[in-house]
Amino acid sequence: MTQRRALIVGTGGALGPALVSQFAKAGYVVDAIVRRSQSITSTEAAFTQACDLTATDSARRILDRWAAQRGGVDVVVFNVAALVAGTFQSLALEDFERSFHASVGAAVICVQAVLPGMLERGAGTLLFTGATASVRGSSGFSAFAAAKFALRGLAQSLAREYQPRGIHVAHIVLDGLLRGSPSVSRFAGKPSLALDPDDVAKAYVWLAAQAPSSWTHELDLRHHEERF
Repeated sequence: MTQRRALIVGTGGALGPALVSQFAKAGYVVDAIVRRSQSITSTEAAFTQACDLTATDSARRILDRWAAQRGGVDVVVFNVAALVAGTFQSLALEDFERSFHASVGAAVICVQAVLPGMLERGAGTLLFTGATASVRGSSGFSAFAAAKFALRGLAQSLAREYQPRGIHVAHIVLDGLLRGSPSVSRFAGKPSLALDPDDVAKAYVWLAAQAPSSWTHELDLRHHEERF
């Protein structure tokens, strides 16, 4: 049996290492893409590539080279975002562009790199990390919400275009803060009410294992005491 391969794009922060770990425990050969080489913390990835996905031309070259060297991939997890916060009048157009390039532009580059191989095989899974801001814009988060709404729309369009061709596309709404993330203290969150990164990552593995007869497109995750 050929071993399954997963690519985790965005392995920094609290969730990234958990995604690498849980997919590795599930038997996947895991490749990881991080923005900076000094952000590499996981030793469970079979291959790690530093790549700034907002640098469009160089990112395309790096991902195309990765795809040629590593071969096909069964699961891609896109876990990249730029948390741009501030009152609307304090934000410049460049702030909106930076958030959009991180959440949507980088996703486009990644999907275009892996999709040809998936379509050739007629199988593959694309998982996108969303947030509360994907479905509800909040005061002070206009740039972040605009980008996350756009990523959700991209995932919906990809699902409708490629699901009939065997590609499972799912968008995961993380409705809450991640335990171990700087955001918990930054936004005065309670660690006891934060999402456990390992439990979240296990949900991604579960999505990747779903049978084509019952695919989930959108899954929202939150602590059981979180208000919504």
